[in-house]
Amino acid sequence: MTGGGPANVPPIVYDLTAPRKFPAVEKTPSGLLTVLDPTAIIMFDTQKILVRPSGAEGPTFANARWSDNLPKLFYARVVQSFENANLLRSVARPIDGLTADYQLLIDIRSFQLLMSAEPVADVEFAAKILSNNSKIVDARVFHATVRPSAGDAAATAAALNEAFGKTVVELVAWTTAAM
Repeated sequence: MTGGGPANVPPIVYDLTAPRKFPAVEKTPSGLLTVLDPTAIIMFDTQKILVRPSGAEGPTFANARWSDNLPKLFYARVVQSFENANLLRSVARPIDGLTADYQLLIDIRSFQLLMSAEPVADVEFAAKILSNNSKIVDARVFHATVRPSAGDAAATAAALNEAFGKTVVELVAWTTAAM
């Protein structure tokens, strides 16, 4: 016998958007920046939209997925954000084979819906800029929270995307100033 179980429901796929609007750049970066793959604990290496409950069981979005594993999607949209900020000549990926003056290291710390009295989309990551002689030029933690407009997967993905956008705009401005 075949076909006796419930029909598989295709997942609903959500994406992150690379910001397009950035504050004016005071100076054009003087060197080439290579953005390395972000690090994250295994919990974030998933396509699932994560929910961290607070005591009681929170919602699960079993049928909702990011368009790629979160670290890969995060990485692609960070690089795209630098490109959208008109820094195409200043940013590269390690696979491009270019010798960089600076490297950007990112560690994803939070990218989830936090359940509390009022649920909040929470995005946090640490970033370090290394010079070509492996010295830390600057380091900073970026954090943003956004309240979803509803309790469903679409509103949660939109809130996480908005928080991501806020932090990445800050990241691009900070990195550009440090170079």
